[in-house]
Amino acid sequence: MELKFIQQLEEGRALSRTGQLDKYDPEDVLRLLFLELGSALMFQHENSAKQYASSTLNGGSFNRWRFFGTDLYNAATALNNTEYRNKMGATRGIINVPLLQKLLRDISRGKGKSVDYAKFTMDAQRSFNVNSSLLTSIRRRIADFEHLSHDQRTQLLADMSRYYSPFNGKGDMLMTSSEKSGSGVGRSFFKWAAKIGLIAVAGYEFGKWLIK
Repeated sequence: MELKFIQQLEEGRALSRTGQLDKYDPEDVLRLLFLELGSALMFQHENSAKQYASSTLNGGSFNRWRFFGTDLYNAATALNNTEYRNKMGATRGIINVPLLQKLLRDISRGKGKSVDYAKFTMDAQRSFNVNSSLLTSIRRRIADFEHLSHDQRTQLLADMSRYYSPFNGKGDMLMTSSEKSGSGVGRSFFKWAAKIGLIAVAGYEFGKWLIK
C-alpha cells in the first residue's frame, strides 16, 4: 500500500528521478527552477509557500538528489551537480547556491526580495548561456510581480500553466488556473497547498515502510 501511495505521488511531480534528466536540457530545468522559485516568492505571505521554501532549504546544499526533495530542490541540484549537468548535456554553467539559500530563508519568513530573485535567475541564465526569450520573460514578469496590475497578475498565472508544458503540466507549485478572477487563482493555490501537505505525509509513510 505504501509503495502504491509513493508511486501516485511520484507521478504527480515534475522531477523525482534522475532518469528524467535524460529528456530535459538545461533550459528546461532552468524554466522549472524559475517557475518554482518565482511562485514561492509571489505567494510568500501564505504559510504553504513559506513551508515549501523551508522544506527546499532543509533538503541540503543542492548537491545530492532526493526522491522526496521538492521540484525546486531537485531542479537546483540538477544544475549544481556535475554528474547531472553532464546528463543534460550541459558543458558550462553554475547556480549561485548562497544566494538561492538566502532567497529561500527570506521567503520562509515572508521577506523575499524580488531584486534577489532577478539577480539569481539572470545570473543563472547567463552562466548556462541560455538565450531564451521565454526564460527572460518569466524571470522579468515574476520579479516585477508586485508592480503588476490585477489583470497582469492573473494573466501571468494563467501563462504559467503553459510554461510548465515540458513537464507534462506537473510541478509542486503549478498554478493551474487560467481564470481572470481572484477566486480562480485562490482555488488553484489551495489545491497546490494540499499537494505540499501530501509530500510531507509521503515522507512519513515512506519512513515507516523502510523500518518494517
